[in-house]
Amino acid sequence: IIRNEHIEQDIRSIENLFECHEQERLALAKSANVGSDQDRSLYLSDESISILCQALCNEIQFYKKILHRAINMSEDQLRVSLMELEAKCPHEAIAEECLDVIPDISEKLRDNRGY
Repeated sequence: IIRNEHIEQDIRSIENLFECHEQERLALAKSANVGSDQDRSLYLSDESISILCQALCNEIQFYKKILHRAINMSEDQLRVSLMELEAKCPHEAIAEECLDVIPDISEKLRDNRGY
């Protein structure tokens, strides 16, 4: 897994896992999304963050599952990511289910993609 907030550390971990060569590492580094100083000056209000967290509750649940299954993260890295998630979205970070049901898109996949 590559977490945006720990992108450099996670890319290096994956490099080590797959024994990437220098040229491959440079290609990965170039593809990393690096924000500008202007991006850092933008922010969301606490109320907006709370609304987003609630709206993204199901996605947050999947994110937690992905974090737990990541093979390139130590227990400490997992703990840090979960703590960071809890700092931004405390209710969703500890929740196991969300108020909104995950939509069933199986029919849509069959109709549009054939599976």
